[in-house]
Amino acid sequence: MNPFDSTDIAYAKQYKYNGIDDSICKKLFLAKYWDWCMRFIPMNVAPNVITLIGFIVESISFVLSLVLTNGLTKQLPCYGCVINALCLFFYQTLDNLDGRQARRTGMSSPLGQFFDHGCDAITGVSEVIKSAAVFNMGVEDVYFYYAFFTGITFVLTSYEEYVTHKFYLGKFNAPDEGLLILVILYLTIAAFPSIVPTIRPYFLFAYILGQIFTNLLIFIHVIQFCWKEKECRKRAFLAPIPMFISATIICLMKFLFGSTTNSVFFIMATEFILTYNSQTVIISYLVKRAPLRLIDPLTIMLWVASSISFVFKSTSFVQNGYYWMVLCAIVFSTMILTDVRVVIGFTKGLKIPAFHVIPKEEPRSDDSKNKIQPKQKKTSHSVSFRAH
Repeated sequence: MNPFDSTDIAYAKQYKYNGIDDSICKKLFLAKYWDWCMRFIPMNVAPNVITLIGFIVESISFVLSLVLTNGLTKQLPCYGCVINALCLFFYQTLDNLDGRQARRTGMSSPLGQFFDHGCDAITGVSEVIKSAAVFNMGVEDVYFYYAFFTGITFVLTSYEEYVTHKFYLGKFNAPDEGLLILVILYLTIAAFPSIVPTIRPYFLFAYILGQIFTNLLIFIHVIQFCWKEKECRKRAFLAPIPMFISATIICLMKFLFGSTTNSVFFIMATEFILTYNSQTVIISYLVKRAPLRLIDPLTIMLWVASSISFVFKSTSFVQNGYYWMVLCAIVFSTMILTDVRVVIGFTKGLKIPAFHVIPKEEPRSDDSKNKIQPKQKKTSHSVSFRAH
């Protein structure tokens, strides 16, 4: 079933990427490194293929980390830390090259934007698991907070873009500096594994504090934006509601079930629920859906699937952790199903391929001379959303 109607596609055709990256590391050396890497990518390679390769590499290292640590119950070997570092750096590189390839080939589109975000949503969860394996966090309560605030930040980043229509990365941001720090820490731990118990508390404290501070900055930025753009206020107020409902259900499960939730599957299930909320926000942003559309049938289904655990709290199926495995499978399958439906919907609606490049047609000289340029209309920063 196509998730988009003709109005959705009409709005999707108007979409233009609006992103700014003020990263210090990018200005110092990353941009030059990415430019150098672009020399080795042929023009006939589709941007989504680059994204997919990075996603596959990151997924392989994620599965390897789970296997080598027996589900985060023991320390990751040194060679596993090195593999995680190399795969993460490779993924970060390709995550930047796909956008450059899209602009170079003229293939920038809502399809590419969503495909990139969909892969990031899944790899974001996998990277949380991988970092837990490297730092030997186990599945105790502190790891829950580490993963929970990561998921909240991921949703709020999409929320900020949905309200302000701009994706902004500051001078010190997670995709650039944050991932580089993780790569360095992974390699350091691989060389000196005995330092893990010493640096783990400091890492967790700095990370969680940084996530809270980032989320506060997002809300402050949204409030400042809505103060100037009154049309955005309703959207800004309603859009976070699904995230708050999901977060409430997750916290209730954690505190009511206690040690029963000390499972890697519980962590993954809760992370996937939050990242699915982020996906619905991005879809609504790309096709300008009203905020109430964020509460879709699949979101409600995930809330119900999570809440069923309260009814069967005392059963062995929940107490032994089997329920978290089922819930994780349900949420992950929902994300994959949504990703596939959206990609197919954009491919058909926008009439653009997902995994190959459309050759550019050079304009004829006589056409370029006789072509009349349309007058540009002045537009404000606020973009109207449909009322549903």
